[in-house]
Amino acid sequence: MNKNLKLWHLSVMAVATCVFAVIFQILTSDMAANGGRMYDYEIFGYTLEFYRHNQFLLGEAGLEIYQYKALPLDMIYPFFYAITSLIAWEMLVKDELPKLYWIGAVMIVGVVLLDYYENLRLGLLLFGLEPASRDFVETTSLVTTTKWILLGTTVLMIMGFAGRKLFMSRQAENSVKAS
Repeated sequence: MNKNLKLWHLSVMAVATCVFAVIFQILTSDMAANGGRMYDYEIFGYTLEFYRHNQFLLGEAGLEIYQYKALPLDMIYPFFYAITSLIAWEMLVKDELPKLYWIGAVMIVGVVLLDYYENLRLGLLLFGLEPASRDFVETTSLVTTTKWILLGTTVLMIMGFAGRKLFMSRQAENSVKAS
């Protein structure tokens, strides 16, 4: 696949990912009416006490939105993240640094797997299929935190290598102009 077509695919996926994020926020904004929050956004973790208090704040209506809108949408979003990130990562490092490419690709897939695992655990809690014990809630919280750390690392890697590639292309252009 040529570079322009890859860039086109990446651009379309990036826009689709952003549009999806906006739709996600609009459809789930009613949850926050009473101060309830999505557990996915608790980057630094949460406790059983926070979980119980948040369930109270969500109320029945907020819980229903979480169960039937937010959670299903959160099962789709990781797919967009994975495709966009893997294409960007491939364009940035695969030819020059193949070993690093595979490390980054595994990290990106790891983010997706952690997100799905987090969603599974939250689904079990939210639908009452798993009792809200301290161990279960705090392990789910640890999965959330680990996902965010890995996600942040992959985003920084992609941004860093994109900056590197841009800098190198500018240098090459300047050396051609100078000669």
